[in-house]
Amino acid sequence: MSDSEELKRSVQNEYDNWDKTIKKIKLLADLIPNLEERKKEAKAKMVFVNNMPPDFLEEIAPNLIQIQIADENKIANFKMDDISFVDSYPLSNLSDTSGSISSFDSFTNLIKDNSSPSPVVPTKVTKEFQLLADEKAKKLSILENLRKINFELEAVYIQVNDNYDKCLNGIMNINQVAMDMREIIRMLWGEISQIAKTKHPENFNFQHTQHKTENHRIAVAKSLSNSFDKQHRIQRNLKIMYDLVTKISSTDFGKYPLANDMEKLKEIRTSFVIQIDELMSLIKDFLD
Repeated sequence: MSDSEELKRSVQNEYDNWDKTIKKIKLLADLIPNLEERKKEAKAKMVFVNNMPPDFLEEIAPNLIQIQIADENKIANFKMDDISFVDSYPLSNLSDTSGSISSFDSFTNLIKDNSSPSPVVPTKVTKEFQLLADEKAKKLSILENLRKINFELEAVYIQVNDNYDKCLNGIMNINQVAMDMREIIRMLWGEISQIAKTKHPENFNFQHTQHKTENHRIAVAKSLSNSFDKQHRIQRNLKIMYDLVTKISSTDFGKYPLANDMEKLKEIRTSFVIQIDELMSLIKDFLD
């Protein structure tokens, strides 16, 4: 091989290796939402082992230790400093239990077990597990209802959740995630206002519905429920979501690429999930 051919080969190999490395890193980044959920489960288990009565913990430890060590090894064997590890290790091993029971499931079952001699579970423990269970259930419920409106809404909501988890771990910018949340609120408004207008065109004496306009929100709410109480709650919900859009769109936050107010993002995210969940609950009968 001539020197020029060797030079070409070397340059091509360098390019290919950079490209391959970038793709592997992206695979790792895409795992973060699943790993974040596993981390939350591990935190709940930490609360369990640090707060349950010592005698009871000693009694149940033999039944939990093997499955817990198996879960521990899933992440312990994941060598972040060895990118080539991604090629040989199935990513699903880290993000999914493949139908098998996990140590978190075992801990949860112990908390739910009301049979003697299970002790009274400390409030701190039950609260931690209940918060995580509620979070998972709420996510599934929201996705199920968004799917009834539009499959694309479901996909975008999943992406917003994944991007939020990436942001928590420093992989995405705060303003990107904030603007993602703004976009799904706008998409949701567009979908439900169109559904409302199709169902009850007599309530709309205007051509285009605008989220920012109170009379338009009233018309949408009136068209989505026959209950005066629910109409009022839908109106309030839509107003709060529009306020979220306004807050996200501020030039020092969502529209600022260097925004670094993580606490504000967490606050907005909490309200974002609560309001979408509430809206889906309020109009659920209308969607069925």
